[in-house]
Amino acid sequence: MSSIRGAGQAPASPLLAAPDDVLGFLARLLPVRDRQSLAATCTRLRRASLLWFPTVKLSRLPEDPAEAALVAAWLCERHARAAIEVHAGREEEGQLALIDGLAALRSAPVVSLQIFAADADLPSDFLAGYKCLVDLYWEWGCMEGSWRAISHLTQLQRLSLVEVGMERLPRGVLNLQALTYLDVNGSLEGQGGCQHLAALTQLQELVLGYCGLTQLPTALSRLTALRILSLSGNHVQSGFQHLAPLSWLEELDLTPGEQLPAVLSQLTALTSLTIFGDDITLANGWQHLEPLRRLEDLHLICCLHEQLPPSLSRLATLTSILIDSNTHLRHGWQHLPAASLQRLDLDVLTVEEVPVAFSRLTSLTALMLHHCSLDGGWHHLWPLRHLRQLVAAGCPERRLTEVPEELSQLTGLTSLAWN
Repeated sequence: MSSIRGAGQAPASPLLAAPDDVLGFLARLLPVRDRQSLAATCTRLRRASLLWFPTVKLSRLPEDPAEAALVAAWLCERHARAAIEVHAGREEEGQLALIDGLAALRSAPVVSLQIFAADADLPSDFLAGYKCLVDLYWEWGCMEGSWRAISHLTQLQRLSLVEVGMERLPRGVLNLQALTYLDVNGSLEGQGGCQHLAALTQLQELVLGYCGLTQLPTALSRLTALRILSLSGNHVQSGFQHLAPLSWLEELDLTPGEQLPAVLSQLTALTSLTIFGDDITLANGWQHLEPLRRLEDLHLICCLHEQLPPSLSRLATLTSILIDSNTHLRHGWQHLPAASLQRLDLDVLTVEEVPVAFSRLTSLTALMLHHCSLDGGWHHLWPLRHLRQLVAAGCPERRLTEVPEELSQLTGLTSLAWN
């Protein structure tokens, strides 16, 4: 077992790197009293190590199945929980090694399994023995046959199946009554792929990004324990009423089409909202955000045209706003909620100067400017006495080649990053 003892860390001394039979021979040369003392010390260290290191991470599977079986036996003997993270290449040899290694470790107490399979086709029964799993993450790759084996993972709490090409949620998830987190980003195809969602009423986090949804599935209305829901990348046109029962929802990512849905006004527990327009301008529906009295973080990505909507000024609880990839945005900065806003992130904008309206943001503590075409107007930041962090990064080389002299007036700055 010396190969396990030394894995991932250089031995403390050449003696400890010796084979186990050599160490055993040396121990037998010790006087009886010293041997007893050594045995007692090793026993105490072993017990303590179970508390110090309850989980062992394996970032590379043994290539030899016999060696993998030894690792599994060692984990079982030590009562250690194992977290496995493996990457399989596209070569057939790498895929076969992955399959053999995973099969050999099924008897070990593996609680976390992360597979980045890169087109590896795994046999449908490879999950059957991993009954201790609480976290399964699988990105890319395909499963040969059905996903029936997933029904045996009854202790599973987190399940991520990202871009695995399964089209619909497997029936086996109906047995996963401990599941609180589900991520099927890019793995389902349309509303029909969500038919088994309704049974997962214990879910608290759900990621349904890029699943080809144009209508929100009825099953969402049953998931009343949800706190976090991501629907980004789906050009949803209808079915928004199924969000109304989600009274505990705190974080929502949405690609809503050409207007914000009225149901947003009913989601009064929301503290964070991301609107990803995917280059579709949202012209209407901004008033539906005004009843959200707990909303603190707002992300506006690829959804604005030339100006900020006036309704933003009435969102009195907003403390953080991100405005990203709205390249036509020029006006409406006066609508930012000046009294409450503490952090403002602007990314990929073509504004020529710092807007005059920024002088009203007297509660601002952090201003982040990434890939913006700013070339002046820095004096509009002078009234921001609470500003502590200023970042101007990724701007065109012909601009901002040096820190503007006007910024010397910002005596409260504690952090400045420039290009």
